[in-house]
Amino acid sequence: MKKEFMYASLFPLLPVITLTVLMTKSLEGPEEIIIGTWEETSWRYEKMNHSNQSQITWMEEMDDLVKSEIGGHLIIHQSEEWKFSSDRKLELKTENNLTKAIAWTLKGRGNILEMTEPDGTIESYNIQELTKDRMILHFNSDLQVRGIVEMEFRRKN
Repeated sequence: MKKEFMYASLFPLLPVITLTVLMTKSLEGPEEIIIGTWEETSWRYEKMNHSNQSQITWMEEMDDLVKSEIGGHLIIHQSEEWKFSSDRKLELKTENNLTKAIAWTLKGRGNILEMTEPDGTIESYNIQELTKDRMILHFNSDLQVRGIVEMEFRRKN
């Protein structure tokens, strides 16, 4: 009698379990979404309003001099195109068609992009948004801007 009751109580749960397994199998994680070629579309930076310290505004475009100063010490400096491959290699291409290959990995809950150069230099970026067509990365800058720099990318077809 107990076995029959147990089987009868599990039967209604079978469709729920099956649906859950199918849904989790079909979802793409951040590691699958990031694979492909991304083109840098803009850099913005967070600027604190000095009259009201609680108010933060995003400056829409960063001029090339500030961008160069902030990014001068970074792996990604002047890289216009990022190509993520499934073997965890990131190919950075500049507007001069120079290419640099580095290693990449996702940390945390898939919200931290870590890049490692062959010499062991590591940089980390916060993934603010990652969809099939758009990626937004944040990193902290201690230089002239003193705030968060936001880089936006669009997927290339």
